Amino acid sequence: MNIPTDLPRKEREKWQRRQAILDAASRIFAQKGFERATLDEIAEAAEFGKGTIYNYFSSKEELFFTLLEEGRRYFQDMIQQALATAKTGKEKIERYIDVCFAFFRSHENHFKIFSIEVHQPMNHFYGDIQQRLQANIEESVQFLANILQEAMRSGEIIETDPRRLARTLFGLIYSQVCEVIMCDDQNFEASAGLVKQVFLHGVLRG
Repeated sequence: MNIPTDLPRKEREKWQRRQAILDAASRIFAQKGFERATLDEIAEAAEFGKGTIYNYFSSKEELFFTLLEEGRRYFQDMIQQALATAKTGKEKIERYIDVCFAFFRSHENHFKIFSIEVHQPMNHFYGDIQQRLQANIEESVQFLANILQEAMRSGEIIETDPRRLARTLFGLIYSQVCEVIMCDDQNFEASAGLVKQVFLHGVLRG
């Protein structure tokens, strides 16, 4: 993320320290998962004392949530820009898929964290943090469901439950991002193309 140039020097330095903490947290959480990661490890990776982290984040839970939330906002900004000039439902779906692969290509740690945490019961989170994480997941599903519902209304794709279809598309994207990241395949374009082919056209001939 680029450093804001319109901030006074002290504010820029604070922003840089906060970003260094988030960058270190993304590496540690991706390596060890939320439960095993410690603030001491994150502080060491960021080259700060643990007390510096508490100047910006009240707890490990809040640091973890902020990391995911800022990633989600950045992803949503990418999506909004990509969809702004799309003219059909099919084009919006294709651009959504492209942005998913582009985002995870440049944010591999976010994908690894997502793989570790989101696909298991969130029993190590509690109270407000768990509710906020669950709300973010549901918001992402609904956002994609809205895109799919628009394509249904225009007659471009079949009529079905848009939220169920959204989760199906998420599953396709997830499996292919796993292939390129976890298996070190690195062919993001081919994998994005396969998701488009399977989701929009199927694999049967004739």
